Amino acid sequence: MLLEGSLSILCPSQLNFPEGVAVDVDGAVWAGGATGEVYRITGDLFVVPLVKLSGRLLGITPAIGGGVLVCAMDEHRVVRVEADGTVTQVGPGDIPLPNCTAYDQHGNVWITDSGEWVERDGRVLRVDGDGNSTVAADGLAFANGLAFSADWSTLYVAQSEDRDVVAFDVAADGTLSNRRVAISREALGAAVPGDLLTDGVAVDEAGNVYVTLPRADRVVVATPDGRVEVVCLDDGPAKDTAEIDHGQVLRSPTNVAFGGADRRDLYVANLRTRHLAVGRVAVPGLELPGQRR
Repeated sequence: MLLEGSLSILCPSQLNFPEGVAVDVDGAVWAGGATGEVYRITGDLFVVPLVKLSGRLLGITPAIGGGVLVCAMDEHRVVRVEADGTVTQVGPGDIPLPNCTAYDQHGNVWITDSGEWVERDGRVLRVDGDGNSTVAADGLAFANGLAFSADWSTLYVAQSEDRDVVAFDVAADGTLSNRRVAISREALGAAVPGDLLTDGVAVDEAGNVYVTLPRADRVVVATPDGRVEVVCLDDGPAKDTAEIDHGQVLRSPTNVAFGGADRRDLYVANLRTRHLAVGRVAVPGLELPGQRR
C-alpha cells in the first residue's frame, strides 16, 4: 500500500468546498474555494482567505519564485497569487474553461482548457515567459488535470468525459505527439466500482501516476507496470447521497499535492467537504519547479 496509515482532516469546517490544492516553496498549503477564496494555510486554526477572486477556483500549482498559479474558471484566466496577496494574470485572459496548470523544465506554463462537455473541444495551451500562448493539443474530451513525467518526456492529461488519462510525447521544443491512452477506463474499472470520472493528476518519484476519481470517492495510482491500485477511499455514510461534509474524510476528491520536508505528505482537495484530507505515502512526489529554491 502506498498510503501509510489513514487520512486525517486538515482545517475542519473552514474551507469553502476546495477543488484545488498545492504546496509552495515555503511548505505552505494552498487551496481554492467555491466562490473565489484563495487560502494559504500555515496552521490548522482560524484559516481565512488571503484574497478573493470571482467564482469557483479549479487547479492550483506552486509558482516558480513563490506563490501559486490559480485557475479562475469564471474569470476565464490563470492568475498568479503571491504570499502577500498580489494578483497578476498569466497568459491569455479569454480561456473558455481554465482547469489545471503545470510548469515544464523551461518555465513554460501549460494549461488545460477543458472545453464543453460532449463537444470534445478541450485543449492544452503552452504559455512562454513572454506570455505568448500556443495550442499544444486539441480535440480532448474535457481536458482536466495534467502532469509531467520525471524526465519531462511525457505529459499526462486527464479526460474527464472519457474517464481516462492520455499521454503525449514531449519534444525539446514543446511539441506534443504520439497521443495515446495511458490509463484506460477499463483499467480503472477493474480496480474501482462506480463512475470513473477522472480529475486531478500527479506523479511521484517512482513514476506512479496519481488520479483522483471524485464520483467514486477514491484516489488511485497507475504503476509503471500497468497496474491500478487504490491509494485511499472513503465509503462513509454520505456516499451516494446528496449530503455534504457528512462523516467522510474523503468526499469527492479532485486534486492531490505532495508536501512536507520529504514530499511524502499527500494533501487531497475534497469538492464536497469544507476541509482537506492529509496522509503519508511511501514514495515522495516529484519536486515541482515551483517547489525548488
